[in-house]
Amino acid sequence: MIKHFHRFTCCFILGLIMTGCNTTNKKSDKFDYISIASSPCNGKCPVFQLELHNDGWMTFYGSSNCQKTGSFQGKLTNEEMSKIETYFSKLTLKKDSTIFPTPIDANEAVVRIKIHGQAYYFYGCPSDFPNIIQKIGKELFTIAETSKLEKTKKILKFKANLPKPFMRPMIHFLPPIEEE
Repeated sequence: MIKHFHRFTCCFILGLIMTGCNTTNKKSDKFDYISIASSPCNGKCPVFQLELHNDGWMTFYGSSNCQKTGSFQGKLTNEEMSKIETYFSKLTLKKDSTIFPTPIDANEAVVRIKIHGQAYYFYGCPSDFPNIIQKIGKELFTIAETSKLEKTKKILKFKANLPKPFMRPMIHFLPPIEEE
């Protein structure tokens, strides 16, 4: 009888340890944050910046071609976070940085994701980003525009920022050469 009790106790403890390990692994699948910035294009591309942290806190700045314009912040609902976490559970990243070419008339975007303390960057034309990154970006943008984020007058800072546009050096006007 005592042997069965010890065997049961060992199995029970082993089960708790294994369940605890699974729970720990599941929690470690969470992202630290994701930050996205998107530029204008020759069409109606939305110009925005957003950032979502793993605690559900989101900041959003909509500039043009967005339903919400201005600075917004707030906490997402459990349902909204669940949608995003579902996408992250399917995400596998191999490179820490990827640059995609951008056609002249297309918008540029930068995505910065931090998972397990490792930062990953994507820069270039969003339609060339990996499919799951595109889906996460679209879902986050939709959530930012439809969620109950509160408008704020705070100056928001984001981890992902587009570089300043390249400025060619100005060539001073040269008058035509006068013939004598």
